[in-house]
Amino acid sequence: MKKNSAKPSPGRRFVGTVVVPGLALGLLTLGGPAYAGPPAGAGGSCNGVVNQLAHRGAVQQNLLKAAAKQNADVIARLQAEKTKLQTQQSTLTTQLADLQKEIAALDAATQDLEQQEAAAEAQLADLTSRQAAAKQAVEQMTADLSALTTQRQAAQDELAGLQAQLDGADATLQSLNDEKRALDAQIADKQAELAAAQSELDGLRADVATAEQAVADHQAALQAAEQALAGAQDRAAAAADAVTQAEADVTAAQDELTRLQAAGDTAAEALAAKQAELASAQDVLAARQADAASAQTALEDKVAEVAAERSELTRLQADATAAQKALDDKQAEIAAAQKTLSEKEAAASAAADKVTTTQAQLAALPGQISQLQAEIATTQTAINAKQAQLTTAQNELRALQDQKTALEREIAGLKVDLEKANGVGNKRKIQDQITEKEGLLATVNSQITNKNAEIAGFSGDLKALQDRIAALNADLTAKQAESSRLQTQLATDQQALAAANQAVTDASAALAAPRDQLPGLQAAASDARSAVDTQGAHVADLEGALPGLRAAVEDANRAVEEQQARVAALEAEVPDLASADEQARAAIAAQQATLEDLQATLATRQAALDAANQEIADQSARLSQARQDLADAQTALGTASKLAGEKQATVDALNRDVDGLSTEMAGLNTRITAVEKEILGLEGQVAPLLTQLTDLDNQTSAKEAELTALQSQLTALDKQVVDAQAVLRTLQTAKGNNKDKIAAQQAVVTDLQKKLGDVQTQIGQIDGQIANGGCAV
Repeated sequence: MKKNSAKPSPGRRFVGTVVVPGLALGLLTLGGPAYAGPPAGAGGSCNGVVNQLAHRGAVQQNLLKAAAKQNADVIARLQAEKTKLQTQQSTLTTQLADLQKEIAALDAATQDLEQQEAAAEAQLADLTSRQAAAKQAVEQMTADLSALTTQRQAAQDELAGLQAQLDGADATLQSLNDEKRALDAQIADKQAELAAAQSELDGLRADVATAEQAVADHQAALQAAEQALAGAQDRAAAAADAVTQAEADVTAAQDELTRLQAAGDTAAEALAAKQAELASAQDVLAARQADAASAQTALEDKVAEVAAERSELTRLQADATAAQKALDDKQAEIAAAQKTLSEKEAAASAAADKVTTTQAQLAALPGQISQLQAEIATTQTAINAKQAQLTTAQNELRALQDQKTALEREIAGLKVDLEKANGVGNKRKIQDQITEKEGLLATVNSQITNKNAEIAGFSGDLKALQDRIAALNADLTAKQAESSRLQTQLATDQQALAAANQAVTDASAALAAPRDQLPGLQAAASDARSAVDTQGAHVADLEGALPGLRAAVEDANRAVEEQQARVAALEAEVPDLASADEQARAAIAAQQATLEDLQATLATRQAALDAANQEIADQSARLSQARQDLADAQTALGTASKLAGEKQATVDALNRDVDGLSTEMAGLNTRITAVEKEILGLEGQVAPLLTQLTDLDNQTSAKEAELTALQSQLTALDKQVVDAQAVLRTLQTAKGNNKDKIAAQQAVVTDLQKKLGDVQTQIGQIDGQIANGGCAV
């Protein structure tokens, strides 16, 4: 039977190129002590923790203890990071509490101002109504008094002039109030636009938060897909190993079957040759027996004549026959022992060759193993150096992020100061500081981007080195397994060689005894033949008539005896050869059954390998889809962030417009206050004139007294109205300022809450890693 020379199937070649990197992640156990590295390719105890957590969902306590002991430095660093994050968390929590208290105080103050505003508006409405009634009464009383006396004309003229000025001031006040109402409308419109823009900004911020959550969800899905692919690759690797082992078993069984078939053919050929030789010898024996019978018949005719001498000759012939038979038997025994010795020597030589081959293979392995260990040590050194670079870059990134947080906090504070600042100079100075800080923030953001790229590069280099050391460890494990196998095989081969040598020794000992006995038997046979010859010659001398017959009888008997010995020897060899042939046929049948079982096992394992490869393809497709979903989510997040930034710019512009209108309103209120003071001054000049007119016109004293009382009342009401309007404007301005402060503080609270959530997430991740013995999972 020919050996199986089929090449590996495409499925097996596919496993060799795709699955082996996945297997390498679990074999990094021979290159030194475990250490806490990045999540992928970690060695030692971390590898056990990660693998067991991925496959079982839980970790044995001994693995956690081993990882914690070996990763004490990493755990200490993680705890230091956690302490720092907890400090940040405490600071952010305190800031949030302070801001919420400030917002609560501003809300309470705003509610109080609204109550005061409502009361002031009600009071102003009452005073305005009373002022109007008093003015009407004064005008009526003045008209009545002007008709009573000409003496009061001069005073009346003066009073008229003052009244004209007062009317002009009232007109101016009315115009200013109209301007104020128009400006109030503009402010209301801008505030409505601002509220709408703020509402849109809040919606966009919610969209950004939704997009961020989508990115996080897709990242989690991507991680799950990567874990599923790694599991499928592990299963495919196991199936590939099983197929490789099954193929090796089938090949070995086929080789053994070929050897057994060759041995069976040899045994069958030997049996056939021996049977042919036996048949030929039996034919010769029959012929010689016929010749002996003829000679014996002729001799019997003369036997009576030479009875005495014939009896002696017969005895001597019997002795010669027995000696010859003993000699033939011993020679057959020696031939068989010689054959056995040759076979044992051949087996011993083959065993010695096998031992030599195994020793040569075993001697070559230490150098290969040493070379692999040297490569592993070199690669581990490179990993340690790359890990140090990565740690340094991560520390620098944290410093930049802290610097960014500080700048953002300073910018937020400056923006609050900008809203509170009075004067163009102060605002410009604060705005310049904000611009300077924003420039620094842009620089820090650029540095963070560059540092993230640098960290990504270091991580990629570290992953490549970890994959390399995993492959080297796999090769080292294979070489060590091969060394163990060869050592076991060498011991077995040496035992077989010792047994073969002992068999040669036993066969040599078995051959020595027959060889020692052979000379004596040969001498005895020679002596017996000499005696027969002597007796025959004596009989020939005595019986001249029988020499030819006797010679013929002797020759025929000798030939018969020799042929009988040869036939007996051949017949003794035939059963052994037949038994060897039957054993060879039984061994071939058993080996064929074994080969069929192994081929069935190979088919089963090949089917499992194909299924594992299909699972890898499916998981790879899911992983690609998860990566595409993540990219789409990140694109959506970028778009939402951009829209939110644009809307923030719109809100800022509207805030500036509202601030400008508020400034204009403040100037208008100042002008109104000045006109109202002018009116109060004019009204203060009118009151003395009215008193003078009352004194001059005794006839109208009652009316003048009444007019004076009305003027005093009107003057008091005007002052109360002006004061009430000033109070109302002050309350309205304070309420607007409080609302602006509340909005600014709420934006700061939202930002701090997001930062606090990020810090709490990092603390949770560190707690999980510490709980897993310092291993990132």
